[in-house]
Amino acid sequence: MNNPQAIIGLNIPRANTLFGLYFTSKIQASAGWNDFAPIAGVVDDLNYFALGSGVPVGGSLSGFQFDSSTNPEPPAGHSVTPRSSR
Repeated sequence: MNNPQAIIGLNIPRANTLFGLYFTSKIQASAGWNDFAPIAGVVDDLNYFALGSGVPVGGSLSGFQFDSSTNPEPPAGHSVTPRSSR
């Protein structure tokens, strides 16, 4: 790849269905990023998007968090590993 593009978005599919997230949920984006929260019956996904240059391919960025109002069941073929609060 000659000129890889920066990653400018992160999508959490079925965030409302799996995690009970709504536009009023506690959602945190990393510095320089924002979110578009699920709206029940309209949008099921949680989307984070970069307000600036994004993350270089091969890079990493922390700080994305949300509080789930459910005890989610993982989608078929996937697992969920709960983390303790810090």
